[in-house]
Amino acid sequence: MILAFFPIYKLKDAKAPTLREMIEAYYAVKEIGLENVKLGNCHVFAQTNEDWELLIGAVGVEAIG
Repeated sequence: MILAFFPIYKLKDAKAPTLREMIEAYYAVKEIGLENVKLGNCHVFAQTNEDWELLIGAVGVEAIG
């Protein structure tokens, strides 16, 4: 599972990932051969209906954990 990090405690200077970064990470690990890949904490990077539609269109609903 690829989890979106949302800095709220000790790493406040780190930014949360973007939707594009998470989709790229998903395909990068799929490309090297991992099969059961899911994205988690999706609310961090998919905040609008348009974001969710793009995410589901890009990775499919089965990849959202």
